[in-house]
Amino acid sequence: MPFLYSLKQLVNQNQLLQSLFNISKMIINVIPFYLVREGLSNENELTVFPKINPCKAIFLSPIDMKVISSNPEVPETKDILLERLSSGCLCLGIKYHDEIVAYMWCNLRKCDSHHITFKLREDEAYLMDARTFSTYRGNNLAPYLRVEIYRHLRQMGRTKFFSITEYFNESALRFKMKLSSKPVNLYLCIKLFRKLKWLVPLRRYSF
Repeated sequence: MPFLYSLKQLVNQNQLLQSLFNISKMIINVIPFYLVREGLSNENELTVFPKINPCKAIFLSPIDMKVISSNPEVPETKDILLERLSSGCLCLGIKYHDEIVAYMWCNLRKCDSHHITFKLREDEAYLMDARTFSTYRGNNLAPYLRVEIYRHLRQMGRTKFFSITEYFNESALRFKMKLSSKPVNLYLCIKLFRKLKWLVPLRRYSF
């Protein structure tokens, strides 16, 4: 989609166009995004280790939600995080000693992205909302967390992992590709007045 890239560059280079674009998003918002299949290689084949030790990956408890939500980097409240747990989501955290330094959510019931929703089968999981706290960034925790969530979910019988990456977020897509992920579909999400939504399939990838 070269046209979209050219349009984005033009908007980014002009402050007036940026302002008009931000205003227009309140009326209509057009978002191209990928549905990505992750964990296509066995995680044992991926050599990913954190640069700090000792680290361990565990599923977090309701008590941990209070700790996470108290961090100013986390936009969600404790109640919102507890609601996620009660609705069937799981949160895998990386603990350095006893401190939570990174975490990632997965939904075992459905993909509930703002752009697309669909029910999951019993061997599927939707990965979302990964975060490494700023103090510990640069320690290879993001890929380590990803590989660990693949490992933990496979032990539960979940072998197919999906996530969403917006089209222009090239760094996120490259990061996932390094972990043997591939796009499944390219979509266009069109939102009108933040209430009406249309989903337009643009391309299906084979692998």
